[in-house]
Amino acid sequence: MRPGRLLQHGNTSHLHEWGTGAVAKVLRADIPAHWAEREALTTELVRAIGLPAPTVLGLVDVDGRPGIVFERVDGPSMLEEAVRRPEQALGLGQQLAALQRLVAARTAPAALPRLRDRLAANLARAELAGPVRTAVQARLASLPSGTAVCHFDLHPGNVLLGPGGPVLIDWFDAAAGDPHADVVRTATLLHAGFGDGHLASAPAPVLAALLTGYLGALEPDVAADPGWEPVVRAARVAEPVGAAAHEALRAAVHAALRREPGATQGRATERGTPGVRPASPSARAR
Repeated sequence: MRPGRLLQHGNTSHLHEWGTGAVAKVLRADIPAHWAEREALTTELVRAIGLPAPTVLGLVDVDGRPGIVFERVDGPSMLEEAVRRPEQALGLGQQLAALQRLVAARTAPAALPRLRDRLAANLARAELAGPVRTAVQARLASLPSGTAVCHFDLHPGNVLLGPGGPVLIDWFDAAAGDPHADVVRTATLLHAGFGDGHLASAPAPVLAALLTGYLGALEPDVAADPGWEPVVRAARVAEPVGAAAHEALRAAVHAALRREPGATQGRATERGTPGVRPASPSARAR
């Protein structure tokens, strides 16, 4: 079978129609071929434990490039809906928080990689000043490893509002870890200055409303722990998000390292980083 109409360009893949009721996610030529098998396996693993992931229909070869065939989910992404109806953005952020709680409640399958290891690898190659890298690596070593599922790319562009309810896609970065780190990652992705492709092109007030709704609806056990802020943001410097975003991330890392992990939301906002409310002391100790 040949791929049908091109539906979307992505950073690592192109999405095509694939027959009736399916889509094919075909990796770009510069992306390692084994990524397709890894994402397909991860998606199957998280779907098997009850998370709202799309059904994997198989692996295919398209002109020498690997692809994954998924069931087609008809409906806009949460981001598209928020941009189209900005008055709904706050409520959509609350729905995103509900998905976050659902993901965090699941123990990660043994086959998932450890989030700690992935963050450590990114910190090792990120362009950071030596003392900053050392401080962030020490912070990572002091934080809990965790055993929950972390999507680690959970943002409104990766939520499809299908007729049967929201479906969470793009599970490639999923790992076993501390859900507080996953929340900080989402808050980072929703920050207009930290760059994330189509997210960065969304109106800043829409992103702000989504972030406010998301953080406000989280329970303390899955809230954002500021102790993770410098780690998650420093690790993002290793990603190809652009020079301006890298500079903003480095500034946020410096600010976070100057604060105590238990700093209040107000102090965080005053110092120029997104308002990320702290987890309760009991939650941080887990």
